[in-house]
Amino acid sequence: MKKKLGLLLCTITLCSSAISAQEKPHSIFINAGTGTVEAESRGDINVIMQLGYRYQLDESLSIDIRNTRSEASGFGNFFIADLDFSLNTVSGQYRKNLGGHHFTYISIGASYYDWEYTDKMFTGKVVNKADDTGVDLYYAVGYKYEFSDIELGAEYQVMNMGDMDSKIFSINLGYRF
Repeated sequence: MKKKLGLLLCTITLCSSAISAQEKPHSIFINAGTGTVEAESRGDINVIMQLGYRYQLDESLSIDIRNTRSEASGFGNFFIADLDFSLNTVSGQYRKNLGGHHFTYISIGASYYDWEYTDKMFTGKVVNKADDTGVDLYYAVGYKYEFSDIELGAEYQVMNMGDMDSKIFSINLGYRF
């Protein structure tokens, strides 16, 4: 795990020193989405919020850094389930211009995750609790429309988090500068 984290930090350092050929290489963005979270044989629906930064290296390649937060609650057979997780993700992104201001892209990277799952009875008594922290894979595919300095898009993300996986469909709004 230390080697993965070290590799991640080296990648950030090398890419941040690269000289971009883009006129406006910086983007900040916000994503909002919903999807499923699966841990062992149990699944829940969750909502996510993400804040991110992207540095466009050239017309096709960029480095994407984002922070994800999610809280989910669901009802089971006499239990209330709470799931909270956060991720800090660094990924490389390859995009393809479809013509004009339309782009598709794929992102692959790594994320540092931290999650906690709790089953409680309606009385509030905790009957099951699990948590995990680590580094795992992140990947996404998406579509983006750029006009002027604004980006609008839709994205499908898969976030692996040890024994838990989250699959999210999100919409995003970004600003390029």
